[in-house]
Amino acid sequence: MLAPPSLLPLFGIIPILWLGNWWFTGRPWPRTPLNGSLYVMLLMIGVSVWATPDLLLSLEKVVGLTFSILLFWVAVAVFGRSQPHFLAGLVIFWGLSLGIVGVALLKTTWTAKIPGLGAPVALLNRLNALAAGIPLPQINANQVAGVLMWVTPLFIIVTWAMIEARRKPAAHPPEWVRFSRFYFLIGSGAAVFLLTLVLTQSRSGWLAFGLAVPVMGWLAGGWLRRMSAMGVLLVVIGITLFFAVDPGGTGQEQVMRALGLRSDALVQEEAIGTLNGRMEIWSRAVYGLQDFPFTGMGMNTFREVVHVLYPMFLISPTIDIAHAHNHLLQTGLDLGIPGLVAYLALWLGAVWLLRETWRTSDHNRLIRLLVIGFCGSLTAYWLYGLTDTVALGAKPGFLWWILLALIVTLHKLSGRSPES
Repeated sequence: MLAPPSLLPLFGIIPILWLGNWWFTGRPWPRTPLNGSLYVMLLMIGVSVWATPDLLLSLEKVVGLTFSILLFWVAVAVFGRSQPHFLAGLVIFWGLSLGIVGVALLKTTWTAKIPGLGAPVALLNRLNALAAGIPLPQINANQVAGVLMWVTPLFIIVTWAMIEARRKPAAHPPEWVRFSRFYFLIGSGAAVFLLTLVLTQSRSGWLAFGLAVPVMGWLAGGWLRRMSAMGVLLVVIGITLFFAVDPGGTGQEQVMRALGLRSDALVQEEAIGTLNGRMEIWSRAVYGLQDFPFTGMGMNTFREVVHVLYPMFLISPTIDIAHAHNHLLQTGLDLGIPGLVAYLALWLGAVWLLRETWRTSDHNRLIRLLVIGFCGSLTAYWLYGLTDTVALGAKPGFLWWILLALIVTLHKLSGRSPES
């Protein structure tokens, strides 16, 4: 993905490895409930290559998405062998996520959108200047928030499950009890994820994570369910009172600007970050879906096509709009409506797998905690994806596919035996 096009022939190693896997295992790839959707997505990747107006522009996303799907099958094959392999998959997922967040802290363009975060943002920018020699591109903070949606809810719950295993070892499998010795390490990583999410100041990320927490609390049941319901009620009452008292006041104006809901001249300078700017982008994405419904306009080409075919009023044509700021619209633009249907089927399949894992776990506390963590990550990214997205094939996007592989393997392992 980082190589120049002259190294594209190395892509030919994939069919060689695939044939080797078929020879040694007797099947071309693992059987999973999501394979039908993946076949359609691979087909639409080929259609996208045929339809794109700029192959070099699309190539990075095409290669990235193809590798990610193959990585999903590799992860299912490896992590689904046994519970220790699944635990190894969690550790690998944690380590890769922490590595990406570490790079992001050094290579992200940080800005102080929210009052009170000026000092840590200034420190990060000084570290950014020291890391200027690292040959990696600058990263958008909103994209970092999208990556954190996949990992933060899950590893908060994994840390919780590890602490429980330390307190009640007899109620957990031996492998998990041994794994729980590293609860402080995994918990520290979860704290880094949460702190980084705060520093991104991503409104989409904050809102999505804030809504995912009550969902996890509701699934946990008991006093957490009551607290989640009470918390949501208090937030609704607080917002109502905030806008009912002193309408149009200075405090409300600052909050509206921070949320990107203002449309005055001050905000128009950065219209892409406002609600009006997002709505204009979404309308142009809908036009693109209407014009290219079956093939899509080619992966990663919306950023160029939108200024040529669908000029905007609020956003200058000199601004690079990397994606449609909505994961459903962007998938449809990249892979057409058939690819969007396959993408939605992946989501529905993952939710169905988690539901079946919950239903068959027979009140197994550990499995149900893991299901809650996965549900939290899926909920957070789905909500984040309504106003922003990490486009399919983007460099950190492989983490999403490892998350799906862990969901598949958890379902597979939980149905093997009561001990599992």
